[in-house]
Amino acid sequence: KLRKLWVSMSGGRTSSYMGIKLKEEYSDRYDFKFIYANTGLEDEQTLIFLNEIDCRFDLNITWVEGDVSSKKGVSTGHKITNFQDACRDGRIFEDMIKVYGIPNQAYPHCTRELKINPMNSYIKSIGWKNEFRAIGIRADEMNRVGTGAAADRKIYPLVDFFPADKQDVLDYFKGRPYDLKLPEYRGNCVTCWKKSDTKIIRLINDDPKSFDFFAQMEKENGLAGHNVDGN
Repeated sequence: KLRKLWVSMSGGRTSSYMGIKLKEEYSDRYDFKFIYANTGLEDEQTLIFLNEIDCRFDLNITWVEGDVSSKKGVSTGHKITNFQDACRDGRIFEDMIKVYGIPNQAYPHCTRELKINPMNSYIKSIGWKNEFRAIGIRADEMNRVGTGAAADRKIYPLVDFFPADKQDVLDYFKGRPYDLKLPEYRGNCVTCWKKSDTKIIRLINDDPKSFDFFAQMEKENGLAGHNVDGN
């Protein structure tokens, strides 16, 4: 009997490499469920790349989006979508901001509410319980590997199954017709606050309008969530 394993796909090269290798080399051991959580602010090239990887390697990726509760503290659920219908206008992100505020280094709730919780919600909805989750952290990112991985039901295939570093991933996709068509500094979520100042400046020079969404959010929802006095 195959063991169940759900695989968290980010839409980037690293998790896609992980997904491809798992499908090619471990399908005789695991029943995979590949899942991608769309935030509504992903670069279009990320969505195109993920869809192409899905089609080429028959991963059967389930696309989910956060179904944000208007009540703070109620875990975000999920809605199932697909490449064609995936949110691209930030609607989901705005729903989350209205409840939790604009995410930042002190309150990184965007990952929790728009990535982790929707995927967990979906997994529960199909009756999977306590199955391990595969995370796309590479062998050269050991500082990101949690100390309680086993207790949290997490595994790191790019560390333990088929060790790979950043160069391995880049070498795999180099010259292939389905590489991610984004410069490395752009990443998946275009204006993510996790980016360095250097990358942010490059993004501003590339396309100042890409920051319009959060400028608008600061005007309309600057005092929401954790930014409200007393929260």
